Amino acid sequence: MHTEMDVQHLPLDVLFSIMAASPCDTISAMMRTCRTLYSTPESLRLFLWDVTLASSNQIISFLPFMLAAPATRFDHLLALTFKKGCFSDAAVDAIRALLAHPSLIIETLILHDAEAVLTSGTPPQVSGFWRISLTVVPLLEPFARVTTLKHLTMDEAGDCASAFLRMLLASLVSVSLSFPSDPMISSYSPMWSFYDYDATTFLNPIWSLDRSTESLKVLEGSGFSLPRADPPYCDVVYPHVWKVRASFRYGTWERMVVVYAHAFPNLKHLVLNKYTGMRRYVYNPRLIQPGGWAEALRQGNREDQLKCGSWKSLCVVEGTLKAVYSLGLVCKVSELHLKDAIAESMVPCLEAVLQDVEPETLSLTIWGATMFDEHGHLSELLATSTVQCITSLTTMIHFVGSEGDSGIEDILDNIMFRLSNLPLRRLELILKQPPIKPSDRENHRLAEQYFNEFDFQAYISRFKATIPTLENISVKHCTS
Repeated sequence: MHTEMDVQHLPLDVLFSIMAASPCDTISAMMRTCRTLYSTPESLRLFLWDVTLASSNQIISFLPFMLAAPATRFDHLLALTFKKGCFSDAAVDAIRALLAHPSLIIETLILHDAEAVLTSGTPPQVSGFWRISLTVVPLLEPFARVTTLKHLTMDEAGDCASAFLRMLLASLVSVSLSFPSDPMISSYSPMWSFYDYDATTFLNPIWSLDRSTESLKVLEGSGFSLPRADPPYCDVVYPHVWKVRASFRYGTWERMVVVYAHAFPNLKHLVLNKYTGMRRYVYNPRLIQPGGWAEALRQGNREDQLKCGSWKSLCVVEGTLKAVYSLGLVCKVSELHLKDAIAESMVPCLEAVLQDVEPETLSLTIWGATMFDEHGHLSELLATSTVQCITSLTTMIHFVGSEGDSGIEDILDNIMFRLSNLPLRRLELILKQPPIKPSDRENHRLAEQYFNEFDFQAYISRFKATIPTLENISVKHCTS
């Protein structure tokens, strides 16, 4: 084991190797104690581009390290991450000094547990006050005044995080925001006393990021909300945003399409994620049946788009079938990626979505190989003109229950026959069996043996002969 004196005289490349394999606490300790790291101007050049600070000690030791050679070290500090928060007063002072340094040029800021980070150093007696001044939250203004920021990520964002967005001076290029499922944002929050808006508005990034209208290109996040107002509710437009990946709070995205089409008119890629913060936001087949909630939402969205317009450049849509169905899009998209497994009862909604967007590229998961049987809804859909737009298909077919224990060859022939109606140029077919428990292996022995001996190349050749337009085909089998 090296003594402290031994460490001081280690070559710089050896120190770099040690730090590369060390946790943050060890790196922090080395920065506090190793003279070599302080005295070498190019020290840590390879590490400074992305620094993570997760404790008060790490922050307190990082500031003097940066100040030891500011002319060279700040040039390499391009990304900064803070985690956990609840930092000591001394650490808060160090953060303020670091953020205020004239040589600071960070482009990426990541705040994990954003509320805990931003409220560090706030007097305890302020918590719960109905009306406070933002000046008693000592880190808000220093973070907001970093003008070189281009990329911002915050999770567990609450009152202070929302206020920070409104105060931010930088013009952002990409933003990722995550609001918690049990929000720290409340309509009674003291932060709202400074604005004539409620908490719903603060959970809406269209409003809170309006200082980046000319620079923003990518917006991601979860727990977003829309104000309950007739769309479009404001004139904020982000002309350069090409991708939105978001989830919305349950019951707050009724007018999502026309609001987002107005705010992001040149959107090319839309991803709708499930919002996992509410137990009610789970799939229920009844929701997408005629007369259900999603059906009403779909009709409302279609009426809004026909009245106010929709996207003209949208190319890619990703999301669950329920989410995409609810959008009721009146614009065509070239790629549609459905994230949930399609069961027999969901096929009518799948047909409606395909009629809406007429995708050339489709990816989806089919729950049950018997859906390709002669009288199944899916087989009927695949025989219609609705699917004639599809030239590229990626599909995973889940064998359910006892499917595949017998008659596998007939099942595979059915799949090939049903897909032969599509003018496919590309096909990726994944045949997935459920994992076989050791205790059940004997019952599934025939299926396992069949796929182990299956001639995939011969099956692919038959596919090519059945669908002459095929240029690229892949057939795989998996059990996990």
